[in-house]
Amino acid sequence: MMSRDSYVTFWYSGICGKDAKKLEGIYHDMARKARNIKKEAATVKTDEIIEELCKQFPSRAECEASFTTRGFTDSAFVKMVLRYVEMSEYKKLETTLKDPEKVQLEHILPRNPAPGWKEFFPNEKDMRENTYRFGNLTLLYQRLNERARNGLFSEKKKHYEKSEIGLTNSLKSREKWTAAEVAARTKELFGYVQKTWPIYGA
Repeated sequence: MMSRDSYVTFWYSGICGKDAKKLEGIYHDMARKARNIKKEAATVKTDEIIEELCKQFPSRAECEASFTTRGFTDSAFVKMVLRYVEMSEYKKLETTLKDPEKVQLEHILPRNPAPGWKEFFPNEKDMRENTYRFGNLTLLYQRLNERARNGLFSEKKKHYEKSEIGLTNSLKSREKWTAAEVAARTKELFGYVQKTWPIYGA
């Protein structure tokens, strides 16, 4: 079970992009206060320290806004989040992700899209912003990812359908891939992620 301080770090730095150094300073201060607690007051004071730490938690609205509108370029972080979602929602971590080195981060709308993608993302800015949104990212075995590459969604779906990773296989039901689909899937992922890293006070 994850501690509440790990929830704070996840949303504060990982999702909301706030300065991790500031949070480290708060942790250091909390640790110093904890060392000075007298044994007879330990329970009360410890709760006070945890409560003070949790005041640093971003609001639910801020967490949701950051998750659904930011672009995430840290592949290791995104893969970690998606692995937890896969484990929680599809219960297939042992069979599908047992060899994480062979699992790659797949950009559904590619970073270097084929010309045909402009039919679905005609605006260059819109295309660029959606590339790194959480809803546009999934997990795919290296072998399938190399085949999917920069092709159109209609072609990529054929490879997603072969994937044992539930998050990816479920994409086969989508008829097309546009900004609306990216937004809808991002919101869906936000709901899943809250189960693993609950938003304090939400």
